Amino acid sequence: MNRRYGKLLALALLPLLMSAGCLARQVKRDGIDMRQTVIQLYADQAMDNLVSAYENKPFVQVAYSKILVNDTDTAKTSGGIEQSVDETHPLGTAALAKFTRVFKNIWNLGEDLTRSRKLSYWAEPVTNADDVYEAYIQFAKDPNLFVATREPPKCDVHIQKKCHGCYYWVPAAAAPAFQELVLRTALLRGQDTIVGYRERRCVGLRLIGSLGNEGDRFWIDFDAPVPNGASTLVVILADGRKYKQRALKDAKVKDGAPVSALEVQLVPDSPLRDSAVGSVVRVYSDLYPPEVLDSNGPVPAAYSGVMDRSLDRLRQAR
Repeated sequence: MNRRYGKLLALALLPLLMSAGCLARQVKRDGIDMRQTVIQLYADQAMDNLVSAYENKPFVQVAYSKILVNDTDTAKTSGGIEQSVDETHPLGTAALAKFTRVFKNIWNLGEDLTRSRKLSYWAEPVTNADDVYEAYIQFAKDPNLFVATREPPKCDVHIQKKCHGCYYWVPAAAAPAFQELVLRTALLRGQDTIVGYRERRCVGLRLIGSLGNEGDRFWIDFDAPVPNGASTLVVILADGRKYKQRALKDAKVKDGAPVSALEVQLVPDSPLRDSAVGSVVRVYSDLYPPEVLDSNGPVPAAYSGVMDRSLDRLRQAR
């Protein structure tokens, strides 16, 4: 009987021994799960902020820190043995001298595995980085990057969220721009590194066409040529105020070739509509900063932001 119970004990302990041998794989899975959880936190935050920016509602960016994932695993095992005896007696007088006895052993083994996971973190609002909130507003207001529809999207979607009776989504073609948005607003903090600029003066603002409720397209004319390419303009008004404005290349001119004007898209209430002409403009070219120009013409810079290239490519494709 002791040998039987010894076997039962060994079977009961087997799941615990096996779970201990899987510890390395469990740690690996936990590490992957934690990283995916952090990624999902920032992706969800980006979509929530874009929806609020699109609807002209207040929103806040938070920085997550001290993230802790605590898993508690509980393993319970139980076992038992049930023994029964069946006796068979022949009829008549032979029953006094002969019978058959059969022992039946029924073994049972039970196991109960449970896992409890707790996620805790600190969330601190970002209140000292205006560029974070400007990036969300710029992205949300660009119909090439962020779309809101009453019906489900009928094209390839990179990421979407349904709320307030609408579908909010990022087209598949704008996936690099969304990735850049999340990285810049959540992880790659700090001022953008822009190499050099060309100082020009705005000598004209010519209407190209309307963008409906979003504003209008203009050619901004300079007093001297600049390389044809996507650029960031810093317009310094006469009263000292500074405005940052994205500029697009002339699609009919070769990239990097000298041009006297770039395209800008201005919202209806932009102060540049009335005050840009005569102002000093610093032109920060994405691909052709002054330091990389040589005697043979423009040379592409080693880096340009993914979000800026995506914006340019999507808009020029319209």
